[in-house]
Amino acid sequence: GRVMQFDPITGKITQVLHAFGTGASEQGEGYPSALAGWKGQLWVGLSGGNTTNGIGTIVRAYVDVATSWTADVSNLSCHITSLNVFLGDLYAASISSASTGARIHRKTAAGTAWPTQATSASGAGAGYYASLYVYGSALYAVEYFNNGTDVVHIVRSTDGATFATDYDVDANVAMN
Repeated sequence: GRVMQFDPITGKITQVLHAFGTGASEQGEGYPSALAGWKGQLWVGLSGGNTTNGIGTIVRAYVDVATSWTADVSNLSCHITSLNVFLGDLYAASISSASTGARIHRKTAAGTAWPTQATSASGAGAGYYASLYVYGSALYAVEYFNNGTDVVHIVRSTDGATFATDYDVDANVAMN
């Protein structure tokens, strides 16, 4: 996978730093699935990767001066679906893995760890948190799970530490 940059003035598209993997192994080494700007760096959440549980990886770089990506974390619960900044911290949403439910992780501006802020109660295997979005004074995400009993929730946090269902889509909207 690759991160590309578009210059609207020149109309040129250029690759940012190096690709993740080479040739046929690009997807196997992880492909960019989420981007965020935070603390002067470009942060990239990767999906894919050749691991049993689909371990989540996030890399970062000062794009104008770096010559390579720096791995920030490579042991999150599973593939990264979304990144966003809220209350000065960086959040990462993930899909569920073979052994754990989907999660939302947070990296504080002063911290080095990515503690879990929310874990889907729907369980492992067929769900995800996605579409992290800041609106007003809250951080929102979509929680989805499909394994016989569908779960489609919009979850919300106003403090970045606790998430609760703000709207139960599958209970309130006719699904076809």
